[in-house]
Amino acid sequence: MVSFGRGFLRKQAERAGNLVVPSANETLSDGSILVYIGSETSGLFSSGYFLQYMLVSPSGRLAFITVEGKGNIGDDHARYLAVVGKATWLP
Repeated sequence: MVSFGRGFLRKQAERAGNLVVPSANETLSDGSILVYIGSETSGLFSSGYFLQYMLVSPSGRLAFITVEGKGNIGDDHARYLAVVGKATWLP
């Protein structure tokens, strides 16, 4: 499940722009696996970022979270990572 999700996230991030937050994963305290990746985007009139997070529970439940915004991708990634990394699953 994690390898499928990691490949999916990478394809989406590459399509969105230049990869600047490399794909990585962390095991959370409850055994969930958090995978994330991010890219900077640019268009004719604006630029921004595209961050993706995938959370996989020990039982195999899945949550995808996508954040699009403007500003500093590093600062915003750190802020979102702190929140997503504390997620818990309901029974």
